[in-house]
This record gives sequence, C-alpha cells and structure tokens, in this order.
Amino acid sequence: MSTTTGSDLGVAEVIEIDCVSAQKKGGRPVDDVLKHFDRGPYDKSKNCYATCKGCRRHWKRARLPEIRLHLAKECTAIAPEVSAFYKALLAKDATASSSEVVTAKRACSGLGSQGSKRGGLL
Repeated sequence: MSTTTGSDLGVAEVIEIDCVSAQKKGGRPVDDVLKHFDRGPYDKSKNCYATCKGCRRHWKRARLPEIRLHLAKECTAIAPEVSAFYKALLAKDATASSSEVVTAKRACSGLGSQGSKRGGLL
C-alpha cells in the first residue's frame, strides 16, 4: 500500500488543470495559413485583424484568400517552401474554379429554344 503526501496531490491537481485547459473548444477548425499571422481580437462583426509574422503587413480583416495570396506572391520574408506551397495551392484552386465555370456554362446552355430562365410560361 502506498501513501501520498500533500505535495504529490498538488502536482496531480496542476496536471489535471493543464489537461482540462488544453482541450479544444468546439467550432470550425482554424486554417493552417493563420499560423503565419498574428491575429487580433474579434470585433462586433466577428472578424479579426491579422499581421504577417514575416513582413509585418497588417490587415484590418483577415480574409483567407487575401492572406494566402500574400504568402504565395508578395511576402519575401517567409521561407521559400511556404511560398511554394501556397503558390501550388492557388494554382490548384484556379484550375478547379475554371473547370466549374465551364461546367456551369454547359448547364446553362441546355436551356433549349426558350433562351431564358423564365421558360416562356408568361
């Protein structure tokens, strides 16, 4: 049978508190691009500001497409691997969006002889 001292209990309590505080909150996961930025508090419209950790450029509102573009093409203070990663990501997004536009045009061209969305029911 082992005995525990008061100091052992104090350590156990600290560890338990650390485990509880390390649990993640619910909600949408944070995008990986934000690890390259310092983020500020949220305002009334639930937006936050961001500052690039490399070049210290500041945005009043951190929009993910804008800051990804910054890392891919504008920021010279970050590692070349990071810039190359976001360039490839932007190229992938561009090819995906261009194929979506072609698909949408094909879907709209199937309207037939009516030629409008109203459908000639007037």
